[in-house]
Amino acid sequence: MIKISIAQINPIVGDITYNSKVILENVRKARDEGANMLITPELSLTGYPPEDLLLRDGFIEKVDYEIKNLKKLVNDVSSEIIVVVGHPILDQKNNYLINAASVLLSGKIIGNYGKIELPNYSVFDEKRYFQSGKTSCVFKYKDINFGINICEDIWFSKAPKMAKDSGAQVLIVLNASPFCVGKHKERMKVVKENIAKIQLPVIFCNMVGGQDDLIFDGNSFFADENGKLLKKAKQFEEDFISLSINNEIKIESVKIESCEDEITQIFNALVLGTQDFVKKNGFNKVILGLSGGIDSALTLAIAVHALGSQNVEAVMMPSKFTSRQSFIDAKACSNNLGVSLQVIPIENLMKEFDKSLLECFTGFSNDLTEENIQSRIRGVLLMALSNKKKSLLLTTGNKSEIAVGYCTLYGDMCGGYSLLKDVFKTQVYDLAKYLNRVARKEFKQLPIPTSIIEKKPSAELNFNQFDQDSLPPYELLDKILHGFIENNLSYTQLVNFGYPHDAVKKVLNLVRISEFKRRQSAPGARITKSSFGRDWRYPVSNRFSYNGDV
Repeated sequence: MIKISIAQINPIVGDITYNSKVILENVRKARDEGANMLITPELSLTGYPPEDLLLRDGFIEKVDYEIKNLKKLVNDVSSEIIVVVGHPILDQKNNYLINAASVLLSGKIIGNYGKIELPNYSVFDEKRYFQSGKTSCVFKYKDINFGINICEDIWFSKAPKMAKDSGAQVLIVLNASPFCVGKHKERMKVVKENIAKIQLPVIFCNMVGGQDDLIFDGNSFFADENGKLLKKAKQFEEDFISLSINNEIKIESVKIESCEDEITQIFNALVLGTQDFVKKNGFNKVILGLSGGIDSALTLAIAVHALGSQNVEAVMMPSKFTSRQSFIDAKACSNNLGVSLQVIPIENLMKEFDKSLLECFTGFSNDLTEENIQSRIRGVLLMALSNKKKSLLLTTGNKSEIAVGYCTLYGDMCGGYSLLKDVFKTQVYDLAKYLNRVARKEFKQLPIPTSIIEKKPSAELNFNQFDQDSLPPYELLDKILHGFIENNLSYTQLVNFGYPHDAVKKVLNLVRISEFKRRQSAPGARITKSSFGRDWRYPVSNRFSYNGDV
């Protein structure tokens, strides 16, 4: 019997020494549990994606040093355990990089594999850095031949077939496969289809953790030659799982960790993304503006889940336009979540701005300018508190608002991390209701007061102002945006779906003219295939009409 362990780890991009220590800790665990082999994720030594760090000679030199050091340290732990490590390799002869996996045993590297299928779409830019591998890598351990693939390889038939043709009896797949809604099901479907063609059991090791806008969900697994799931690791958590293979290439089947429903997955992804962005960037605490509205309330709740209430501070900055109910709601929300609420009125600051600009604004009537000044006053105050308290400022806008520019540059867009950047407004309501349902089941206080969920959304930058004065109802807006952004539908296709042509035309135009805001926005957790980050690369200066106008 061969006992194989998967180390579903959360590396830190660029911290090669730390990542090496994490790998070594898992080697010790594998040894202590009697495992013969340990698999780590794609580029586990560097973290994924290292991006242009790969273009720095010093970075590659550090990787080369650490992999040589690691093989010695692994041997000190056990000379009999095989460890498969993902890292970039410089092909000295041809002077290019390979996205590779090395097989360590007895203080030596007994095999190297270069990733063949290099993704260069959506969030991936691997052809910018790497050249494709040319050959398979198969190594023998206790009379069983193991082949290696890396991530994208398993999405196509070429690399798995090359491994099988080279004698592989079990396929090891190292992954850094990022999360989006529905990704695990899609991943399993593709793996099952390609594995069924070659009839090899699969050991699928995926990364977990947040890296800037990307979230890696884990969900590592063992599957038989037909793609049947035999064991699965946890989702959105580091994990360590093991299974045994006998000489007839049969893998024991054990309990499988289930996947949560969609809304729970989104919530857990946002929590993990927030937690890792804050901590990996050297912060311990966060701060945010709490308006009494649903976006800031949900942001506060997620931040508390990610970091603990003691590490979260909320600030309310009321003006003459702030309703009494918003004040009540903000206090209730912060109290329910155990977060301190600081109140800084901005009325006097607004008057000072009015006074300073009076002469310059003579002859002009009040318009959006005065509304935006309020938002920017709040942005300045929050950034000042962020600087002084060394707390990361979270911005609270959602995907619907960011899509159509219903946000103020250098105002409510101020912040280092945009938690809800890929969450549509209707999903914000779904998440708020979800959190309250969970609280009810656990007999806890509702994190988000019902009054916040039920009231009409408003920026409260003017009297009797509501979002729907400027935008279509969010139920309609989100359907149009989802069709245009997620499904790449045209104006004509959206109208043919039955959406009002005036609303479609307005929304698509707002999306186009708001690109300059999105280009300057903070990064945020990616939960869809079309987030406003690596997936979205539209020009700022752009006269192409999405409405079909010539």
